[in-house]
Amino acid sequence: MCNLQKLNLAGNEIEHIPPWLGKKLKSLRVLILKGNKISSLQDVSKLKPLQDLTSLILLENPIVTLPHYFQFTIFHLRSLESLEGQPVTTQSRHEAFERFSLEEVQRLERDLEKKIMETEELKSKQTKFLEEIKNQDKLNKSLKEESMLQKQSCEELENNLNTKNELPFSWFLADPFLPILFSSLKVVPSGLNCTLFFMVCMIICINMLMYIFSFKTGLLSQEMCLCMYV
Repeated sequence: MCNLQKLNLAGNEIEHIPPWLGKKLKSLRVLILKGNKISSLQDVSKLKPLQDLTSLILLENPIVTLPHYFQFTIFHLRSLESLEGQPVTTQSRHEAFERFSLEEVQRLERDLEKKIMETEELKSKQTKFLEEIKNQDKLNKSLKEESMLQKQSCEELENNLNTKNELPFSWFLADPFLPILFSSLKVVPSGLNCTLFFMVCMIICINMLMYIFSFKTGLLSQEMCLCMYV
């Protein structure tokens, strides 16, 4: 089959030339497709791999009524010596080359322009993608720095809170009225009016309550700040 040199497929109602024909029958020299339903010039292009094809017959196919069918076929099938039973002359080959070589160049130019546009589009997408990655890296770095600052701030608040929780009641011992109270307990005569002693105790108690209130208020404020950071 691979060494087949002549193939007659006339009158088989073939609509398209199968792609395998040009790949499998490399030795084919004569191809007869008369009386089928082939209508596209692209089917002729499928025969380009047949480098030894010298004779082609496509009579009674819709394709032969297409403009420039004869020149198109000669241009693409360079080895043809006979088309539709007519010899392929140098003049007809030259005319085919003049016409379709220009069209081929224009087609190649369009393909090249399309490829250039596709390449530019890919470059644009790549640049945009790299920019997005760069921005994402900046955002991640910023978030990391902010997280570290928040962690540091939380640690400072915790340290302050622990320090206040551990504060001894030295304020009580440093109260200016405390020595007076102790002295009073030692030297108050039995007949002295206890009013002064009572007033001193009241003042110390008031100071104690005010300190406790301010101390608890400070703790509550720091705890709220700590909760907000957490």
